[in-house]
Amino acid sequence: MKKSTTNLSPKANGVPAEGGQIFASTLKSSTAEKASVSHQKNAAEKEVTPERVKMPAAQAISIPRIMPAYQNGRLVLIPDCEDRNQGLEIIKKAIGACSIDFVHELLADLADIAEHARVTNLQKLNFLMAVITGMSPRDQLEAMLLTHMASYMSAR
Repeated sequence: MKKSTTNLSPKANGVPAEGGQIFASTLKSSTAEKASVSHQKNAAEKEVTPERVKMPAAQAISIPRIMPAYQNGRLVLIPDCEDRNQGLEIIKKAIGACSIDFVHELLADLADIAEHARVTNLQKLNFLMAVITGMSPRDQLEAMLLTHMASYMSAR
C-alpha cells in the first residue's frame, strides 16, 4: 500500500498539489508562527510598567521670593528682585503660564490661601509657590491643578 502525501504549497493556494512532499511550506509556516508567538511574549515582557518608565528628572526653576508692595495705593504681590518685570517673567515660565495676568491672579489666589486672620503669611505663600514650581507645570491648567492640590494640603 502506497502512502499518499499532501502538498499544500503557497503556489497551490490551499489545494493539494500533485505528488511530492512539502515540508518546506509547513516548516515556513511553523517558523513564522513561532516567531509571532515569540514576538508576543517579548512584547508582554516589555510591557510598560511604572517601574520600567524612566522619566527625566523635572527641572524646577528657581524663582524669587514673593513680597508685598503698594502700587497706586493698593497692595500687590511682586517678586523680591531688582527687576520686577524679569522676576514676573521667571515666575511666568516656572508655572507654565502664557499671560502675566494669570501670574497676578495666581499670586492673589495663593495670598488668599495663605491668609490667616486677615494677614497673609508670606512664609506660607512662598512655600505654596515652591510646591507649585517644584512640580514644573507645563501649562496654566497644570498650574491651577497644582494650586488646588497645594491649597488642599495646606488647609487647617
